[in-house]
Amino acid sequence: MRNVRSLEPFWWFLFAGGGTVAALLVTVHISVNLLVGVGLLGTDTLSYGRLSGLVANPIVKLYLLALFALPFFHAAHRLRGTIRDLGLHADRVVGFLCYSTAIVGSVWALAVLLGVP
Repeated sequence: MRNVRSLEPFWWFLFAGGGTVAALLVTVHISVNLLVGVGLLGTDTLSYGRLSGLVANPIVKLYLLALFALPFFHAAHRLRGTIRDLGLHADRVVGFLCYSTAIVGSVWALAVLLGVP
């Protein structure tokens, strides 16, 4: 069996997934909010009753978890690279802090989503 030397490919995978989600899905959510605000979509599109019914579906909860959690990891990886480029060479400490924050944010998002009936 091969020795695992680095988790870097795993973090790059989460970085790429978070960038894709941030570029495509978050943009769609912002666009829908803008369309409701401008009046092109009905105000009942984002009503509490409709959205609470959607969030009760486990597939929608999984989608929302990906919508929240993957951009956390994208931001963590980007912040880690930026700090490295600025000259702070405590890569293990910075990586631990960045990714730990992303994990805590993801667990928090999961807890909030599981708390929704």
